[in-house]
Amino acid sequence: MSKKLIELGGFDTIPAISTGNLREDNIANAGLYRQLLKDGEKTGLYPFFVKKDYEFDYFWLRLSDRGVKDSETYRKSAAWLLEKVNRRCFEVWQGRMLYDYKLDCCENTKDYEEYMEDLILPVSDKYNRLFDNPREISDFGLFDAYEMNPAYAQKFIHFEDYIIVLLPITNPWEALAYFPMGSFNSCPSPECQIALAKELYDKYRARIMFIGLDRLTYYLEKPLLKRDELEAAAKTLIIADDDCYPDYELTVKEIIGKHTWQLWWD
Repeated sequence: MSKKLIELGGFDTIPAISTGNLREDNIANAGLYRQLLKDGEKTGLYPFFVKKDYEFDYFWLRLSDRGVKDSETYRKSAAWLLEKVNRRCFEVWQGRMLYDYKLDCCENTKDYEEYMEDLILPVSDKYNRLFDNPREISDFGLFDAYEMNPAYAQKFIHFEDYIIVLLPITNPWEALAYFPMGSFNSCPSPECQIALAKELYDKYRARIMFIGLDRLTYYLEKPLLKRDELEAAAKTLIIADDDCYPDYELTVKEIIGKHTWQLWWD
């Protein structure tokens, strides 16, 4: 299916760097992504990583469900997804959580309102100290560094399975219209994911770096270091994915100075 979808979209691809050393490849691929982003300013091509085969099968099935049969309907499907998102914003995305994401824990509007009220900033000294000496963490990879260390990474992460897609798009969030990630493993719908990606880019210049079945990686050229920006971003990430980002303290610790944000729904 990988070849079929690539032909359907008519886009170019580049293989990910794969030498067998997971940690080194992780950082090297992030460097390659940054270079391709810079090159894209001249070529007009936007890069992002996708895993081949099984994940391509999933995207192909999602596109088939939308009536995609050829290159023309593929473009029309992506354009329609983007048009729907243009009529939305992240505040609407929050309101849709009750139906698209939080149904398992929010059974009615009252539950949703209580969830929002619980997002209260901590006032402890421990939390306040997180902002004392923020620093940029320049050495980073496509996946979180902690993922490269456990033994399971050797079994499940193989960079030879990844490619970089080069799409002729203007805005990073448009990549999710061509690879409609969502509605899998409790992920919000593709429309909601695009609305979220647009919000994160507009506010923090966070760009789509990797699209998976149930996870996304965002890249920030300039990581967040200011308290007000970190707390605002933390609230958004908690709402979007409270498995990875359960509360303000843990979320701020995870994103302060970081060039990548990892979202994963199980």
